[in-house]
Amino acid sequence: ARLTFSPDIVLSDGEARLIADTPAIGAPAAIEGWMPFGRVFEPLSWGRRHVVMGANQIDRYGNQNLSAFGPLQHPTRQMFGVRGA
Repeated sequence: ARLTFSPDIVLSDGEARLIADTPAIGAPAAIEGWMPFGRVFEPLSWGRRHVVMGANQIDRYGNQNLSAFGPLQHPTRQMFGVRGA
């Protein structure tokens, strides 16, 4: 997403570190900040974060799959991502 349409997006390693660059898959990332889980939702109260998404699958374009695994018409597994959306 950062390389295609959202250059100012904040990327996290999924734990506590904020990523400064866009590393290749498997390459080390430059760390620009620290946000432990206890502080993850603070930006919501500041009005600076609009979406929090944690995908089960991400394709090469940065699209996230939150719905199901398998063919669209007959998925093999349903994920919880869009049930309440």
